[in-house]
Amino acid sequence: MMNISHLKALQQFYVDALEKHATLRAPSKFQLDLQAILFTHHQRATDMLGKLL
Repeated sequence: MMNISHLKALQQFYVDALEKHATLRAPSKFQLDLQAILFTHHQRATDMLGKLL
C-alpha cells in the first residue's frame, strides 16, 4: 500500500498532466483517450487516499 505523501504526489502528477493536455479547441480523439486514462488514474489515487484519511 502506498503512503499518503506518495498518493498526494500521484494526484498532483495527474492534475499537472491533465492541465498540460488541456486545449481551448475541440480535443482530438487521442487527447480524449489520454484524458480518460489520466482521470481514471487520478480517481484511483484519490480513492486510495480517501481510504487512508
